[in-house]
Amino acid sequence: MVINMETDISNRLVELRKKQGYSQDKVSELLNVTRQAVSKWETGQGLPDAGNLVALSELYGVTLDYLLKGEEPDVQPPVPAPRKMGPFKILLLALLGFAGVSLIGALFIFLLSYLTKSAYGG
Repeated sequence: MVINMETDISNRLVELRKKQGYSQDKVSELLNVTRQAVSKWETGQGLPDAGNLVALSELYGVTLDYLLKGEEPDVQPPVPAPRKMGPFKILLLALLGFAGVSLIGALFIFLLSYLTKSAYGG
């Protein structure tokens, strides 16, 4: 099986450009290349150099693997780092915890007082 890499890349470049709603002129302006260069890349008459491949992947929001091979790498998405709490949030949580413990303590004392009075006929 023979793969025509230039044709595959060319087709992907056309597809991605149209998906973004860009004209060849717009792509050439964004990459600071001529419209003829963009046309050659899209018709398979030439390939973008390494710098332009990187710029194209960033412009279209795809990986270099996708541009060159038509497939995304088989990589697991990164696990997000745990979010750190700021000092205000820590203080707020501490105050809420203290208020909760205080409320439970007050309810316990009230209930104990009520039960003690009831038990002794008071």
